[in-house]
Amino acid sequence: MQVAETCDKENPTQIITHVEVTPSSGSDVEVPVPLIDALAERDVQPNELFADTTYGSGRNAIEAELWGTELVSPVAGPGPDKTEEAENDTHRDLTAADFQIDVTADKRSVCPAGHEAMEEYEECAAPERVELRFARATCEACSLRPRCPVKSSRKLGVYVLETDLIKVNIERRRRAEASGEFRRRYAVRAGIEGTNSELKRAHGLGHLRVRGGRRVRLAVYLKALACNIKRMVRALLAEKFRRPCVAETPVPALG
Repeated sequence: MQVAETCDKENPTQIITHVEVTPSSGSDVEVPVPLIDALAERDVQPNELFADTTYGSGRNAIEAELWGTELVSPVAGPGPDKTEEAENDTHRDLTAADFQIDVTADKRSVCPAGHEAMEEYEECAAPERVELRFARATCEACSLRPRCPVKSSRKLGVYVLETDLIKVNIERRRRAEASGEFRRRYAVRAGIEGTNSELKRAHGLGHLRVRGGRRVRLAVYLKALACNIKRMVRALLAEKFRRPCVAETPVPALG
């Protein structure tokens, strides 16, 4: 069972927004993009989607960004080197991850020095492969040029950066993990574990009493619905008892 719920601390209660029953033989990596699609169709698409490691492949993150959702999850594989001194970061060679590249191509990409790309191209067969072109005069006068990954193209008369958006996404997320920024931001994701526990403990999701795909889906949807209704009722009751009592008629004052 795949579950998505709201996680904004300003909400009076969190609500399950999506439930999907998937085969146990399938991979979780196939879940996020269809989930975002389903949420978008119901006008509840999130700006951020916090997910476990398996869901957060680089390709999923890029496709989610194309939909307008940032997929926030740990990166699979060995972690970044956290022993590197922070001050050395200002002297390292720059990479494509230091560029501001809009995967939707609605905005012009910007280099680390703040210069906009003149043109941007992508491969038809592999849209994650992009090529950015910068004015020769701008790049040659830039103080970051010795550390910059752009290369001169005499044929085109410009400086070119060829990169893979998936690799760029992975590198940026690894940097966030190394800096500690990711841990603070990702802490909100732990809330879904409480929901999983609630569905199993209070609604019997761990041991369904039905068999067959349609019956299982119906049981799961009804249990998620019951969980939402209980949360809504608790939130409404809490709001009711928080309201101050107001007299129906004015009380005269003694002077």
